[in-house]
Amino acid sequence: MNAEQDQKYQNLGALLGLEKKARDAESAEALAYLIVNDIYSLVAYRQAAFWQKGGGRNGRVRALSGVPVPDKNAPYVVWLRKLCAGLEKTSDGARSRPVSAGDVPPALAAEWSEWLPEHGLWLRAGHKNMHRAGAVLFAREEPWSKADIDLLEHIVDAIAHAIGAAENNISWTRKSFAAIRKDWLFVAVLIILGGASMLPVRQSVLAPAEVKAKSPWVVRASLDGVIAAMDVAPNQGIEKGQVLFTLDDTTIRSELANAKKKRLIAEAELTQMSQRALFDPESKARLATLRGQYELEVVNEGYMAGLLERATVRANRDGLLVFSDAADWIGKPVKTGEKIMVIADPRNIELTINLPAGDAIDLETDAEVAFFLSIKPDAPLAAKLRRMSYEAEPDAAGTVSYRLTADFDAGQPPPRIGLKGTAKLFGGEVRLYEFIFRKPLSALRQMSGF
Repeated sequence: MNAEQDQKYQNLGALLGLEKKARDAESAEALAYLIVNDIYSLVAYRQAAFWQKGGGRNGRVRALSGVPVPDKNAPYVVWLRKLCAGLEKTSDGARSRPVSAGDVPPALAAEWSEWLPEHGLWLRAGHKNMHRAGAVLFAREEPWSKADIDLLEHIVDAIAHAIGAAENNISWTRKSFAAIRKDWLFVAVLIILGGASMLPVRQSVLAPAEVKAKSPWVVRASLDGVIAAMDVAPNQGIEKGQVLFTLDDTTIRSELANAKKKRLIAEAELTQMSQRALFDPESKARLATLRGQYELEVVNEGYMAGLLERATVRANRDGLLVFSDAADWIGKPVKTGEKIMVIADPRNIELTINLPAGDAIDLETDAEVAFFLSIKPDAPLAAKLRRMSYEAEPDAAGTVSYRLTADFDAGQPPPRIGLKGTAKLFGGEVRLYEFIFRKPLSALRQMSGF
């Protein structure tokens, strides 16, 4: 027996073995794994991928050689889907054809050498029994011979036929549904579901919420300047008159000293001129001018002294301080009126809710609210809706939302200011089908325009 005949017998044995494996496979996924891995015993290649239409614009890679389960988000798989979709469009109905980087668009060809060897073979694996037609892409360093292509066409066709049969068995759900329709039990189920859909249920909606202070006092910068020191810390309890922070007063002290000197000079000149005015009529005429200059310097000194006092900001009430880290403010330039911190009463709080416009339901004043803290979701706090904004506006996250405010019920420990969670708002009663299909129907109406 010569080498050529020996090779033919080996190929025949491998072919029969693969067909037997295909018949013994228990699922379509096992067959997909077989088509990219076990064919190597018949024809040598370095990489193989089984691609099918559907599952997105570029189809899906159902199996890869050497990979148990392909990751659809992997860069190689994403590139491979685009490549296979493009090859399918340009196949012109051909059963198989050799392909290379020169047969694909430049955007895909630029990455060919990174992912695949030089010589590829595109082999369609579609079958009338398959749920979705597909193809197998083989790649290796050597060109494909006519004998190799013939063998691959034969075995891929056999395995594709097995995949079609396996997928055809999965369609039992459609057959079962057709059988159930003929049974009276199916009709009974429809009647029960129809009746249940008319049951009244209470409408509710979930929205993010945060505990905030009610009527807080905003502490603002009293002057343009730089914050020199922060004398308090976030979440610290403070008393009325306590120093909160100090602005850099170096320039103000210098100007105050200069104003004081000018005032003393003007005072000395006024005293000297007052004494001379008793004997000199000309000096008496200048006396009014000097007195005006002295009064101006007194006002200027008082103004600078007032600025120096304003450089130290004090609390005007007792409460709890709410602001960011003190280190973030030290050395920071601020403008007059800029918000620095808030003094809040920890016992006087409210719940602020951002209800997305797409989730809004009909809510009445005093509607019930259950607040689930993120740190303690198993113990909801009860509250009552107090007001709801008239128009929806973008919130901090960019979502167009209605701003709602609720008051916590008495008799429960107030949560700490700044805690966040989820608020469940309860509306009126609606039919069960309205509750279930409210959002889908709304989305359908927006898409259809009816």
